[in-house]
Amino acid sequence: IRELVALYCVHAPVRLAELKRALSAGDLAAAAEASHALTGSAACIRARFLADLGRQVETRARAGDGDGVRETFPALEEAYRAVWDRLEPLAAALEGPR
Repeated sequence: IRELVALYCVHAPVRLAELKRALSAGDLAAAAEASHALTGSAACIRARFLADLGRQVETRARAGDGDGVRETFPALEEAYRAVWDRLEPLAAALEGPR
């Protein structure tokens, strides 16, 4: 568990930032890739709601549905924050004395 949480805490913020940059640039292909990576990270820690939203963003981006991606992104970002708020204390606790 320690390694999964640590990996999520390192990689998920990067993937979310990549997704935001891609959306700002209107690059749906890059948005799909970043969303796919974020979805995988979420699935590894069993954050199903976040993973489901990531799949929706990825599917819409691959279909060229920029409006759908922009419509879904706020919910994905909110789910990301909720997962982060729960994992951050856990990550700190897991990094304690071994």
